Amino acid sequence: MDRAAIAAEAFKQQPDSADLEAVRAYWRDVTLGQDQADRLDWSAEQAGAVAHAAAGALVLDQDGTPRHVTGTGLGRRVAAGRIAVLRTAGFLAASAPDATGRRLIEPTPDGHRALMVWQRWSPAPVVKDKRTERDALTPLHQGDEARRRAVAAARRMREYERRNAAKWAETEAKIAAGRREDELNAQWREANGIRNPWAKRPAGWTIEAQAEADRAAEETAEAAPRETAHVCEVREPEPEPAAHGRAAGAEQVRQQAEDTDQPQRTAAAGALAELTPEAHMPQVTGSPTRRRQSHGTDRDLRIAARRHSYGSISSRARPWRSATTAPSSRRTRRTTSRRTTMTTAAGTVRREEAHHVG
Repeated sequence: MDRAAIAAEAFKQQPDSADLEAVRAYWRDVTLGQDQADRLDWSAEQAGAVAHAAAGALVLDQDGTPRHVTGTGLGRRVAAGRIAVLRTAGFLAASAPDATGRRLIEPTPDGHRALMVWQRWSPAPVVKDKRTERDALTPLHQGDEARRRAVAAARRMREYERRNAAKWAETEAKIAAGRREDELNAQWREANGIRNPWAKRPAGWTIEAQAEADRAAEETAEAAPRETAHVCEVREPEPEPAAHGRAAGAEQVRQQAEDTDQPQRTAAAGALAELTPEAHMPQVTGSPTRRRQSHGTDRDLRIAARRHSYGSISSRARPWRSATTAPSSRRTRRTTSRRTTMTTAAGTVRREEAHHVG
């Protein structure tokens, strides 16, 4: 039907013009119905399902499968996705199960209103396939489901704002605490002459506590000279005669003990001198010429011992012999050694002679 014809039919059905408020309400409802019909976005199959539910021919069997019942029997199956989106949008609802376990699917008030405006204004149906029929539908404009969702959304928004305000308050408190900590750190560095900008104050430090500590330090510094002067003015008491006598007696006893220990110390010193190596060394006496001769003899012995040691080293295995020389061409040599020990004034000299045989 043409929209102009629909408007003319609505004009014929308006209430008595004497009641202007009723007339306004009637036309507001007519205009709202047209707007609601245009916002439904139903397909022809979805509109037919709502019409079947309004006629009482749409049920859910024991397995939850929607069926269109036209007479006796189970009825014809209806697409479950189509019924599910209509129920979610608030156009259909299922009743309590009956004795057979089946539940009747009935239109909600929004469903009745949507079916009425759909039939009255006849909007163009939307072409949908089985997949697009499962897409969510918009609730009826200014209907009960739309108002319920609006209330729930407002409640969620208030809860979100409350949580957001609490988070902001906590963040602002942390920022204020951080700024206060920075100020205290700066005051502590300035009070203690610290130039490091990253140095932090000790735990519990405040400017009041620092002032109290400075005041106590000043009082202690002022009291220290007075205490020192008081100590200097105090004189030590003179020793009593009896105490002086006891001190003199103790000194006399200590002197006698030292005199008694003197022979024992002398004997110990002699025994220590006997144990030193110089005591056993032969003393060379006589003219300076004889002493030089003795020294020259010792030197000759040391030189001879050193040369002999060099000769013994050279008499060992010769490294320049080739490792590839045949064993038959090598000459076997046997070495015997004789060690001689000599004691002189300069010390002990050991002499080793090597004899090669073969």
